Amino acid sequence: MAQQYGELVYLRGLGTSILVLNSSKSINDLLEKRGSNYSHRPIMTMAGELMGTDESPVFRAYDDTWKLHRKLAHHALNPQVIVKYIKLQEQTAAKLVRDFIADNGKIHESTRLAAGRVVIAVAYALEVKDASDEYITHTETTLQAITAATMPGRYLVDFFPIMKHLPSFFAFQREGKRIKAMTAHLMDYPLGRVRQEIEQGTAKSSFTRDLLLTYEYDTAKMSRAEFEEVVRWASGALYGAGGETTHTLLLSLVLCMAMNPTAQAKAQAEIDKVVGSERLPSLQDRDSLTYTVAVIKETMRWRPPLPLSIPRRTERDDEYQGYFIPANTIVMPNAWLLSRQDDSGYPVEEFHPERFLGENPPVDPESYIFGFGRRICPGRYLAENSLFIASSYIVASCVISPALDTRGNEIPINPTFVAGLVSYPDRFVCSIKPRSASKAALIDERIKRDEDY
Repeated sequence: MAQQYGELVYLRGLGTSILVLNSSKSINDLLEKRGSNYSHRPIMTMAGELMGTDESPVFRAYDDTWKLHRKLAHHALNPQVIVKYIKLQEQTAAKLVRDFIADNGKIHESTRLAAGRVVIAVAYALEVKDASDEYITHTETTLQAITAATMPGRYLVDFFPIMKHLPSFFAFQREGKRIKAMTAHLMDYPLGRVRQEIEQGTAKSSFTRDLLLTYEYDTAKMSRAEFEEVVRWASGALYGAGGETTHTLLLSLVLCMAMNPTAQAKAQAEIDKVVGSERLPSLQDRDSLTYTVAVIKETMRWRPPLPLSIPRRTERDDEYQGYFIPANTIVMPNAWLLSRQDDSGYPVEEFHPERFLGENPPVDPESYIFGFGRRICPGRYLAENSLFIASSYIVASCVISPALDTRGNEIPINPTFVAGLVSYPDRFVCSIKPRSASKAALIDERIKRDEDY
């Protein structure tokens, strides 16, 4: 549609207006410069009201409570604060490599666990041991249900909200009630643990603990119970947003390395040259590892985790480039198209990190995979650090290749992606082995160091 109609595509049906933004200029002009009008979320009857996520800072309307959510997130996740989590991110990355090597068949479970370990530790100072941990598995099931429900057209009640008053025995009513209970458990279980540890005097510093004990909120505007409810949602959203993106991109990285051995070898050679053989990469090496960083950027660009970002909604009527945009229009920034706009000379559907090292590099994918304007992900700095540390550990320590069948022939990898608000690689099989005994020893040593962090 963008190729035929240009940077603005407008659709209308069943009383719903949708505007798709197909250029960096239109996204900047509307979502950035007119943020007060374009920072609301669509009113989702099923995913919001019936499933109970309309209180989440991810889906909440752009109001004073949302602004407090953002203030709390910045308080815990700004670049100056997150340096204290580097040890945790390094140890988590080492455990991820160990898990990959121990069981190639659980790539999805291992990446989910790694993403969860960091965010759960930041949010609640809780530790998860393995991918079968009840909180990890429950979170994955809940997030899959919520993201599926946010897809336009999945539930008829989103087009005809009056249906929400139908009796509880209707299937969509039962589904909404079930997922609402799952969402509540997702937040209440770890929050209850933190409260218990506070009472016992054993609570470690975390986003939740520090806010409950030390944050000074405006008591004239909200009660203690209301503030604790804000903290409940803010903490729960840390995992739902940041953990999902990190999980998706790490899966894509492994997939890209298995399918592109030349790029993998180039990144390994660069790491060996810059870092040497006596240690693992660190954040301090990032500026020197230009090709490795290009590999990470190309992974983001090749398959953006949120192809159409998270939709917005206009609060009031507007006009742009001579076109009238009605109030309550759903606005979708086309991140997928931004990832396909490239003058580097490399085919956009192929994986070529070199496109970011030439004279005409594409737009940095970090500018669109974490959202736009006032709704940009507050945990992006933490996610960027986690991605670099985990990716550099994986590339430095592992040889990733297609798996072999019983006759020793490579099993072709035909990547497919699960459709939804978040698009992640469907299950695939590959071989992950340590590059050498010395690399494996470095991973083991890193896990043992600061093991009780």
